[in-house]
Amino acid sequence: MAEQPNAKISSKKVFSAIENSSEAPMGEHFQELCRTLVSIISAFDGEFSSKDQLKYDQYVSGVIERTRTETTEDLRLNILRGLYRLFPNNKSAILYSGIELIKSGNLEEGLKMAESSGIWNNSVEFLDVVSQSEISDEKLKDIVLKSAETGNGNPQVWIKFMGSGRDRTEVSAVIEAFNRSGYNDVLENFLDVVINYDPDPFYVLKKAEVLKKMDKMDQLSELVSDLDIFSLNDIGHIKSFSDLMLQAKLFSKNLELCKYALEIHEDEHLMVNLAESCAGLGDLMNAIETYMEILKRYPDNYAARIRCARLQYDAGKYSESASTFNTVPRSKLGESDFIVMIRAKSSSSMLLEAISDIAEMMSFYGKTLENLHIKMDLEMRLHLESECYYTAGDIIELDPNDTAAREFYRNYLFRNHEYEKYLKFLNDDERSVLLPQVFVALAGTGKFQDAIDILRQNPTSLESPMVWDSIFFNVRTSDQIKKIEELIEIASTNGVENIRSILRFLEGNYRDQDKVNWDELAASGSVSLAYINVMALLDARRYEEMEQCLSSLPENRFSTIRNIVEYDIEVRKGKRTGDIVDSMDFLYPATWILIHNGLYDEAYSKLIKFESNRPDPFYIYYESLIMEGKGNYEDAKKNINHAVEKLENFKFLDLLARVSIRCGELKEAVSVYEMI
Repeated sequence: MAEQPNAKISSKKVFSAIENSSEAPMGEHFQELCRTLVSIISAFDGEFSSKDQLKYDQYVSGVIERTRTETTEDLRLNILRGLYRLFPNNKSAILYSGIELIKSGNLEEGLKMAESSGIWNNSVEFLDVVSQSEISDEKLKDIVLKSAETGNGNPQVWIKFMGSGRDRTEVSAVIEAFNRSGYNDVLENFLDVVINYDPDPFYVLKKAEVLKKMDKMDQLSELVSDLDIFSLNDIGHIKSFSDLMLQAKLFSKNLELCKYALEIHEDEHLMVNLAESCAGLGDLMNAIETYMEILKRYPDNYAARIRCARLQYDAGKYSESASTFNTVPRSKLGESDFIVMIRAKSSSSMLLEAISDIAEMMSFYGKTLENLHIKMDLEMRLHLESECYYTAGDIIELDPNDTAAREFYRNYLFRNHEYEKYLKFLNDDERSVLLPQVFVALAGTGKFQDAIDILRQNPTSLESPMVWDSIFFNVRTSDQIKKIEELIEIASTNGVENIRSILRFLEGNYRDQDKVNWDELAASGSVSLAYINVMALLDARRYEEMEQCLSSLPENRFSTIRNIVEYDIEVRKGKRTGDIVDSMDFLYPATWILIHNGLYDEAYSKLIKFESNRPDPFYIYYESLIMEGKGNYEDAKKNINHAVEKLENFKFLDLLARVSIRCGELKEAVSVYEMI
């Protein structure tokens, strides 16, 4: 007998050699190693300690797995018996010893031993052997059930299992075991065997459910397409098949099934599926009609109400959709339902109601980009500019780069002359493409030198009517005029002559040839040039020529100019319908019109509304004209001097000369006229 230490060492070397020879199956060297191993095991009559058994456990399992496919049967059995004797706790040794016992006819003992290994239910070979044995029905059922719990199975075992006449309860237990284990692909194979023995619709349904789980929609469609719907009588099965048909988009087949079933059973679920089949086939009218019938029979089915309303919207029946939505408690609506309802109302001109619904939706689901955009669109349609401004701000908080929201937000600030906020809001990209607007904003906030720099760096901006208008409304000193003149002297853009006309007007040196044809003005879009036309014609009392603008200037862009002309007509006729002086846009023309008509007190009441604008030399000029008209020459002279100090305007100087004469200061008047 070999010495125990040597036996142990030799065994370890053999195990290692067997592991290393895995690349040469059935080779002579491998066979020789196995024969040597049998000799060593046979000669060794000692025992391995628990520690050594644990240490060599992986070797033993590896050897057994290899020898079961790569050695002769006799050699395999000898190795298995020897290793089982030396390593009685090794699971592989226990399992395969049990399998060999079953093969040799010792069924009960073999089953007991294999099951004690704890790994039998993962062994395909074990199930193969069982399928060929004379195992009892009860024991076979137990093995099939337990192997299903680990996702294992063998078609031959299943055939044997079904061949013994299993009832639905027993088969269902196996199906549930597979469901718990999650091995859907193995369950599919099991159900194929089951259906082959018993094509009960219950089993077909179970297979369909498995195919759905695995997203095998083509196979699912094929399975249920072949179903004989007239063989179904269980309402539960019918509803389940109907659901699966909808999921597989077998709308025609499902329509047939639902109609057949509803002739036998009135069922709310099947009516819904019938409606959905119609919708799936594009027959929205019949789908809506079916849903309306459902609502008559089952008025508390709010899911059906919502679906009906959505289908009505899809069919373009916006008013009906809105009405149906209004029968649903708001707490039942999902966010997407709210959005469809709001769009239905928006398309039905129920804009105020839609706005109210948006507020309610946000109370449930908060502010999202989608619902904020819908809100902004509705507010724009309702001309709720202030509300739309705040909504755009909410959108920008969620997405600072949202193009539509940024455009509205900055345009709102610009239109409302909130130039400081406008400049702060612009990003670099916007600033680079909105140079005329940047000029206007800089000029409007008193940053005149920065505004001039914009024009100097980008002379093409001088072509913009927006820039012309900004120069007209913001340039108020001789120094500013000088800087503009220096700039346009070196510019060669199309807008230079128009800017020169504006500067001449600001200096009181307007020429008749500076007047622009009304049609040309309409095309240019320049409010300032139109303003100059009107003021010059008013000054010259050329009313008919001035009134021609009403037929030439479009109202959307030139509403201010048109209102000035209409106001003059009313004042001259003594039939005024209202007060147009609600902003600086109308102040000076309205004041001038009233002065022209000798209405000095009324003119002053208009002017004083905007007293904060007193630093403007034109404000001082019109105030001085009122003083002159009322005979307050000393006050007028003192006042107009402040305007002249800021801006050397010929009209200002002419007024100064006139009131100087009235004050008896002829020498000063002559001096002023010499300046003119």
